[in-house]
Amino acid sequence: IIDVSQSVDLDHPHAFDFLREDCLHVNTFFEKNGTKIIPERELFDFITDPTLKDEDVEDYLNELRKKIDAAAPMTDQEKVDQAVFHKAYIPRKMDEITDFERDLKKMQQATSGKAGKGPEAGTSADAAARSVDGIYYQTVLGMKQDLSGPLKKSSSSRVGAKAAGA
Repeated sequence: IIDVSQSVDLDHPHAFDFLREDCLHVNTFFEKNGTKIIPERELFDFITDPTLKDEDVEDYLNELRKKIDAAAPMTDQEKVDQAVFHKAYIPRKMDEITDFERDLKKMQQATSGKAGKGPEAGTSADAAARSVDGIYYQTVLGMKQDLSGPLKKSSSSRVGAKAAGA
């Protein structure tokens, strides 16, 4: 249960920080009680995805449940990645992005296999894009994971992307 009395407006400068903190606390609670948890970034993306329609939530959650049930325990690198995500700056609007061209180039390199963390055999482009350090705003802004344009509709590829590759 999230304490609604401590909620803030989406325009609050620390709204995403508070949400990530809530995601961490919810996961910590359930993990201590032996429940498999949704990785913090996936939980954050689920909550903030503007393209996810009410009628698609059940399918999205079913895909997420399958991913969680099939997931191996978190590796040390995944724990580090989660800690970095927890502390990273996430722009709420396009005009808050410092250098979109740099980010787009990083995404293009990752999805074409030219970057150090590029896709491995059998890895989707979305999974490769999610593995790029420091770029966490795609879902919040309703963009494709590779930043190539707007996401028309939320897809299960957002759910399966991390499981497929990173």
